[in-house]
Amino acid sequence: MTYIKKQGNKWQFTISYSADGKTKLIKKSGFLSKEDAQAEAAKHEA
Repeated sequence: MTYIKKQGNKWQFTISYSADGKTKLIKKSGFLSKEDAQAEAAKHEA
C-alpha cells in the first residue's frame, strides 16, 4: 500500500509490503510535487 503526504513544503511516499512474513517499508522524500512522488512510488511498486 502506498501513502503520499506533504512534509513541510516537500512531498514523500511510503510503501508498505510483506516479505518473509514481516512488514517492511520503503520511504522516499524530497519531491517538489505530489505527481513526482506518485510517479516515483509507481516505479518502486512494480
